[in-house]
Amino acid sequence: MSSNIKPDRFNLELSPAAKQRIQRLREVTDAHSLSEVVRRALATYDCLWEEKMRGGVVLIRLPSGHEKELLLP
Repeated sequence: MSSNIKPDRFNLELSPAAKQRIQRLREVTDAHSLSEVVRRALATYDCLWEEKMRGGVVLIRLPSGHEKELLLP
């Protein structure tokens, strides 16, 4: 990010359970901050949604080799 551009601040109310999920994701993904987890999640969701809008299907391959569709809300 350019030093001339001030990032927008965004206040987000989370349940304790949601905050714990973000904190856990920060730990397991080695993210530097909770904000980084949210930015990564947004980028991932955006990518998946774009594929869905182009008619794609998002699949998860299980360790067994079986695949299942990831349904996006």
